[in-house]
Amino acid sequence: MEMIEYVKLVTAFIVSIGGSSVVIIALSKWFGNFLSTRLLDAYNNKHEKELEVIKTKYASELENTKNVFRSVEQPKITRNIQA
Repeated sequence: MEMIEYVKLVTAFIVSIGGSSVVIIALSKWFGNFLSTRLLDAYNNKHEKELEVIKTKYASELENTKNVFRSVEQPKITRNIQA
């Protein structure tokens, strides 16, 4: 083999490694984005459900408190206005 053939062989090897690394990087980026989106959605859904439970609990407590205040009769204040 002559020197030019060695240079071509080494060049072909470097180019093939570079091409495959581009494909691997692109696939890993896509998979990373896909996985992070799925995990983030699952995390958000979990916390949205917990938040709805808390909101429902506080809404019912608020209604109970309003009913208590409505049931208590407030004394009527009368003024004697003298003319």
